[in-house]
Order: sequence, then C-alpha cells, then structure tokens
Amino acid sequence: MKPNSPARLGLLRINGRLPVLLSMAALLLIHAAPVFAVDTGEESAADSAITAEVKLSLLSNLSLNFHVQTSDGVVTLSGIAETNAEKLSNMKLASEIKGVKGVINAMVISLIAAANN
Repeated sequence: MKPNSPARLGLLRINGRLPVLLSMAALLLIHAAPVFAVDTGEESAADSAITAEVKLSLLSNLSLNFHVQTSDGVVTLSGIAETNAEKLSNMKLASEIKGVKGVINAMVISLIAAANN
C-alpha cells in the first residue's frame, strides 16, 4: 500500500466522487440549518413570542424559506425569497407584529427565480 493512499489514510473512495458527495452533503446541511436550529435560550420570552408571531405571519402569507431571529424587539429576517415583492412583503408583515421595534431584512432573492424573470 502506498504511504499516502486513500486506503492507508482511512479515507473512503466512491468512484472518485467522494469530494462531490461531501460538498453536496455540506450544502444540504447548511441550507437546512434554519429548519433544524435549536433554541439556545438566548431570546427573552418577549422576543420568543415575537419570533413565533412573525413566523406564523410569514407562513400564512405562503413564504416558506426563511429564518427569524429577534433580539430586544428587533427582528432579523434571513433566507431566500422568490421575488423582491415577497422580500418586501415579509418585512412589512414582520414590522406589523406587536412589540417589533425594527426589522433587519437580510433575505436574498432566489437566483433561479431571478433568472426566470
């Protein structure tokens, strides 16, 4: 066995596609992170209530790919909007929730949707 061979280093090779498979798995984990985010307890009870109301409002408006975080009444929206109108609508909906002091809209427009327009 060669000194630096994949087998000697304990690495697995799947038809030379391991780097591609690992990259795809990493992208899936990064993309799914907001879905599986664990509450770290950093939000106050008031901020948690605001976050829950914003999420409900956005879901009822059929916005699906977003993450909401609240700190001292300031809501931060992130995720992917299909259109600029959806991004602006999400910001407006979040700002209308009782207790919201401000909204930071860090959502990005989907490249796929933008390319189709």
